[in-house]
Amino acid sequence: MNPLNAETLKHAAQNRLLGQVVRYWESVDSTNAALARLRKEGALEGTVVMADEQTAGRGRMSKQWFLPPGVTLHLSVLLKPSIQLQEARL
Repeated sequence: MNPLNAETLKHAAQNRLLGQVVRYWESVDSTNAALARLRKEGALEGTVVMADEQTAGRGRMSKQWFLPPGVTLHLSVLLKPSIQLQEARL
């Protein structure tokens, strides 16, 4: 079985929207925050940000999200849907 990492995901996602660009860090403040920074720099739709550890992750209602390294893989995906926010079901 191949390890789950940036190269494995790139290979699996060839010719598809998701995963054409994969950024991986061992540790990051938050995958959402890292993805927001990349978006401001012009990241492509489908960009995936992955990390083994988040130091300032947050979940619903701003609750802190913490798991030690090696337990799970944290990831965020940049999507740019062509619908208005009001049309999205939250």
